[in-house]
Amino acid sequence: MKMKLLAASSMAASLLFASMGIASAAAFSVSCSGVPSTSSITWTAASTDGVAPVAFLWGNGSTSPVQTVSYAPGTHTITIEGTDASTTPQVASSTCSATIDTPALQPSITSFTATPSSILVGGSSVLAWVVSNASSTSLNQSIGTVSSTSVTVSPSVTTTYTLSATNPNGTATASATVTVGTTIPTGGTGGNLQERIKSLLQQIAALQTSLAQLIAARFGGTLENPPFIPPGQIGKIACIELGRNLRHGDHGDDVMKLQVMLKGDSSTGFTAEPTGFFGPITMKAMMKFQMKTGIVASSSATDGSVGPLTRGFFNRACGKGLIKHGLNNQNASSTDVDDDDDDDDDDDDNATSSSQRGNSGNKGKGNQKGGDDD
Repeated sequence: MKMKLLAASSMAASLLFASMGIASAAAFSVSCSGVPSTSSITWTAASTDGVAPVAFLWGNGSTSPVQTVSYAPGTHTITIEGTDASTTPQVASSTCSATIDTPALQPSITSFTATPSSILVGGSSVLAWVVSNASSTSLNQSIGTVSSTSVTVSPSVTTTYTLSATNPNGTATASATVTVGTTIPTGGTGGNLQERIKSLLQQIAALQTSLAQLIAARFGGTLENPPFIPPGQIGKIACIELGRNLRHGDHGDDVMKLQVMLKGDSSTGFTAEPTGFFGPITMKAMMKFQMKTGIVASSSATDGSVGPLTRGFFNRACGKGLIKHGLNNQNASSTDVDDDDDDDDDDDDNATSSSQRGNSGNKGKGNQKGGDDD
């Protein structure tokens, strides 16, 4: 009988508690998610169970349930903490991550020009371009794929050229038009003659641009900052002219010019700043240069002085023989080998340099007092 009374009492208590809304509390939790775009991630917080309202606190200090944060490409992680409003507040936290993909590089064309943009029939124009992020570059008008940064064209009629720069992510295009005028009659005068002169000057400018681009492609540098080209590499573009023989102790602008040339050729070992003073460093560099270029056969055949043979080598690079400079006019007691060319001289560089020592040596000694500045 007592057992039946206890069971009935327990059932009644349960019914009473249920009618009052008292039940076992479920575990409180929070979560978050991130949706990336090209440069940001939108983070969203959520909670489960617990007593509303829930206060959120992100790892970056934000308290909003939703926030958008800017990021660089890559994977980013953030924490979220939530506190419910129960009599004894429950606290829960979570971590979430999202990834912003690295954007695919698109090809781009910085510039595409035609120089000159207007020509006469029979004339030519240089198409030049600057592209980036391109795996291949091509031109229309049956030119096709091009591997350089310029091409010379000679259209017979006004023509628009379209450059296409392509990579796996897309294609960029740009256009340039070459306008072709009518042929000027051979006997034309006045305005017609001026037009022909203008056209010829434009063609010369176009050829100069094309040549400069070829040089930049071969030796480095840019059109605005052209490279140094060792003597003899591309004719007159690489030459220096010296009005006298040079040896240890000499100084002047011609020595400076020689040192600039030597510094531009890494094989000579001349790494000092040009000073215009012909010292031991310049001598050693000249010995290497003379052996490298075949002016002398061995180091024992030169002391690094610059005589008729070396000057003749430089002048050949300028497209002419050794220029007669009349050193006797500068110093009546100096001895100079006065030939129009180089290899037929009776004296080599050393002999010629030695013949000058009686006069230029004193000047050299005066300069050496301050030490070797090169």
